[in-house]
Amino acid sequence: MPAMKKLVFAAAVMSVILVLGCISGPEEITSTSAKSAATSVKKVVPTTVKKVVKPAVKKKATPTTLKKTVQEFRNAVKAGDVSGCEKLTDKRLKDICIRDLAIQKKDASLCDKIGTASLKDICYYRQATTKKDKTLCAKITTPPIKKACEIKAA
Repeated sequence: MPAMKKLVFAAAVMSVILVLGCISGPEEITSTSAKSAATSVKKVVPTTVKKVVKPAVKKKATPTTLKKTVQEFRNAVKAGDVSGCEKLTDKRLKDICIRDLAIQKKDASLCDKIGTASLKDICYYRQATTKKDKTLCAKITTPPIKKACEIKAA
């Protein structure tokens, strides 16, 4: 019976080692035998690692491309050129550019061209509070911003 318990224990340990090996890859494992607890035997346990196919990752912008994009953003805002903003390929940067121009020009109609809801809300908030025009607050979709707008634009 004790031999059977050792066999079951050994099988359980090997199962755990195999599972851990499949997750983390091959590694060095130290095991001690029951006969000689003082000596340890190092074994390298080979494991089978499945090759995980990673999904295609968008190519990160190189410093040169990023520098160029930021420069295009700055030029569009500096020139007050909405078409320059619309040429930007990064959607969020494009929306920030249009929002900045709308605030700079005090032109609420530009807020309609913004695709990101939070940036559009900020645009309308700034327009409404600057012009003290409570009607622009109605176009804000985020309730806390809308309420703050109605209070400040009054």
